[in-house]
Amino acid sequence: MIKRTLALTVAMLVTSQGVSAGEFHNGKQTAMGGVGVAGADFRNGALLNPALVGNYDAGDDFDFNFNVGAIASDADDLLENAEDFVDAMDVLDGGINLSQSDIDEVTALLAEMQGATVRLDLGGYLQASIPNKVVSATLFAGSSLQVGIITEINQADIDYLNSAVNNLTPINTDLLTSEITAVGATVIEFGVSLARSFKIHGMDILFGVSPKIQQVETIEYAINVADFDEDDFDADDYVNDDSNFNLDLGAHTEFDRKWKVGVVLKNMLKKNYSTVSGRDLLIEPRLTIGGAYYNSWVVAELDLDLNATEDLVSDDKLQLMRLGAEFNAFDWAQLRVGYKMDLKSSVEDTVSVGFGLSPFGVANVDFAAVFGGDNTLGAALQLGFSF
Repeated sequence: MIKRTLALTVAMLVTSQGVSAGEFHNGKQTAMGGVGVAGADFRNGALLNPALVGNYDAGDDFDFNFNVGAIASDADDLLENAEDFVDAMDVLDGGINLSQSDIDEVTALLAEMQGATVRLDLGGYLQASIPNKVVSATLFAGSSLQVGIITEINQADIDYLNSAVNNLTPINTDLLTSEITAVGATVIEFGVSLARSFKIHGMDILFGVSPKIQQVETIEYAINVADFDEDDFDADDYVNDDSNFNLDLGAHTEFDRKWKVGVVLKNMLKKNYSTVSGRDLLIEPRLTIGGAYYNSWVVAELDLDLNATEDLVSDDKLQLMRLGAEFNAFDWAQLRVGYKMDLKSSVEDTVSVGFGLSPFGVANVDFAAVFGGDNTLGAALQLGFSF
């Protein structure tokens, strides 16, 4: 029974695909730590800064790209400890003549799992961009999932196991009350980004807006390690659906043909979404600024969130700083590196690397790999073509 519980928890993480307003997965920008508020162009700008939809060259007419990515963290070795716990409980269930060492192994695993978490962020989106002197436009649709497994170990379970071995009574795993809870949200976004350049005091400044619909599905599934039966599982009992209109606003300009500056306000309209138990998950405005230096062979950028926003998996706040660079070889191949830091220390800092191939400027393949402390790993891929 316990084994089925853990298996379904992992299965729910993998199959509950939707898209959320969380981690930005892009084969190019993820490799650079997620930067792009200032340095990206119309091909990748819509979900970073809508003003960048108007950042194109004279020969650009159309671009289509598809992106997918994932990042996972098992900071407390929960999955390994849970597997060991399952194996140990299979031996102990119904047992009478058990040694104290047998019980110590199980209770030690329970203690290590207390408060442990696993989190997974999945994302995918596609966009079609048409640059234009009057109004540049990008149609986009995306989906992302943020979910975490959180353990709540009951001290009474540890006391019960110790009492059973001391009193030589059979162990009944149905009496255990510890839980593993999956909490998170999926968000599907679709909309259009519009951008246009205006001359203000002699400077060309791009302004952009992204009206969008957000369909949000909150997830909260508490699994009792003793009572769970996979035949009783009904996803509708653990999911709430809602939808909302929202806006992203952005601006962008450059100086001396080597410096770029951007600012974006994501999710301008604050909205609460409730789980089935009444817990609130908040999507709220996030203001980010970015500055980039560029020339024909390198782009280097720093992006900074000016306010903290709520993490959809936990009650913690996130405030990210991102650093990234791209080295360009004759517009045919690119090497990218990046670093992302959470100023609130709610999630692990990560280092990223990646490469891209763009032969003849009409197609591109871009890959990113992400690494962080405490078993944090991720990857992202972009496929695109333009003319």
